[in-house]
Amino acid sequence: MIDARISVGLPAHPKTKKLIRRLGEGGAWRLVCLFLWVAQSRPDGDLSGMTGEDIELAADWQGEEGAFIKALIEVGFVDGEEGAYSVHDWEEHNPWAAGSNRRSEVARQNALKKWSGSSSSENAKTRSQRLAEARAKGKHTKEEWEALKAVCGDACVKCGAADLDLSKDHIIPICKGGSDGIENIQPMCHRCNSGKGGSDSADLRPEGWSELLSERLQNACKTPANFDRTHAPSPLPYPNSEAKASASSPAKAMEPDEIIFGYGVPLLTNAGTPEKQARSFLGGLRKQHGDQALIDKLRDCIKAKPLQPLEWLGAALPPRSRTTPTSRMPAAENFASKDYGRGGLI
Repeated sequence: MIDARISVGLPAHPKTKKLIRRLGEGGAWRLVCLFLWVAQSRPDGDLSGMTGEDIELAADWQGEEGAFIKALIEVGFVDGEEGAYSVHDWEEHNPWAAGSNRRSEVARQNALKKWSGSSSSENAKTRSQRLAEARAKGKHTKEEWEALKAVCGDACVKCGAADLDLSKDHIIPICKGGSDGIENIQPMCHRCNSGKGGSDSADLRPEGWSELLSERLQNACKTPANFDRTHAPSPLPYPNSEAKASASSPAKAMEPDEIIFGYGVPLLTNAGTPEKQARSFLGGLRKQHGDQALIDKLRDCIKAKPLQPLEWLGAALPPRSRTTPTSRMPAAENFASKDYGRGGLI
């Protein structure tokens, strides 16, 4: 908050007495209000760009329009003309308020120097400007960020906290010319990131993170985008390879095993699971949980697009006790009624 200095001699000053003669005692109070407004909004006393009406509104003058600014100029409280007014000798009478902008700039430069070791205009840029320049040097995708978090164990690389809301730490700070590319980013919890100094440029990512990241991204690209028929893997989703849907001949329903293995095996193998292991894994889930439950989770897995679908399915369908009964859906007609069979999982 900025304070304004009002001289104890103001009431008895000849200018004040002349102002009261012209406007009454209310005019003197509005003068004080104007001084307070100037200290807060125009601390250097320069009223350039303001009209007489603007000045009267700033002082909350309620009298005749134009009378207040006219009287101020006549008695000598305000100098200048329309659009180029200033408060007479403001800096002399209010040096603290007049120097507020200068003090703010000095404080800002000192803060920048403490943080980055420099007070140049380059470091005075806004965060949005610096980020735009960083992205011009390199930027990352959402997929790269998610994969990097997984490579780092979904935890802060500094303290190891498994924070669900990890922040992006730029190893070389943006204010020092660092890029926004994935090669300059590591996951940190908000506490560690906010406590990092401008001179701390330690890369805390695990050894070989770049190769692991590339591998994850390649596997993710192989995963089908969804279970739409246009992305369905071979074999064709009909028991009879000669049958095709038409207006006169609707598509035949798929058998449960065709859906499970026709879609599930490519989903797992594209993520790096050997085919034999994928079939054994799906067969075990089918035996434990039944066809309908497995198909439901396969559909959910494809929509979730996890980097490791085998682990995802294993967590979604945990092993049951041997005494827990399971159910198979023996006929394709049952799937047709549940919107599973006619054309796949979607």
